[in-house]
Amino acid sequence: MKFLSLLAACCLLAVPAAAATYECTDSQGRRTYTATPGPNCKDANLGKPSIYTPAPITTSTTQTRVPNETTEPVAGPATDTTSVSAAALRAAEERLNQARRNLEEGRKVRHGNERNYARYLERIKGLEDAAVAAQKELDDLKSR
Repeated sequence: MKFLSLLAACCLLAVPAAAATYECTDSQGRRTYTATPGPNCKDANLGKPSIYTPAPITTSTTQTRVPNETTEPVAGPATDTTSVSAAALRAAEERLNQARRNLEEGRKVRHGNERNYARYLERIKGLEDAAVAAQKELDDLKSR
C-alpha cells in the first residue's frame, strides 16, 4: 500500500515539470531564458517542441524520365528526322549525366538504414547499373 501511495505522489510531482519559461533581458540587451522570473523578465512563448522525423527511405535514388508526347518530337511526314535524332541524343546525354551525378552523390552519402555495408553496396550497384544503362542507350543512339 505504501508503494502505491509513493507511486501516486511521484506521478503528481512529475506533472509540473512543464514549467513556464521566462525571457530576461539584461542592461546590455542580452537575452537569457530561465524558469524563475526576475526583473526585466517576461513570459516566453516558445511554442511546442519540434519532433524529429527521419526522411522517407527509398530503395533507389535514380530518377527516370518518361518521354512525353508533347515534349518529344516524333518523326512524321512534317518533321525532319535529323532533328529528332539530335533531340533524342541530347535527351540520352542528359539522362547519362543525371545518372552519373546520382552515382557520385550516392557514393558520398550513407543512409541510416545502411548500417550493414552490404545495403550500401546494393544501392550503389543500382546507381552504377543505371549509369551503365544510360551509357548503353547513348551508344545505341550514336550508332544509328
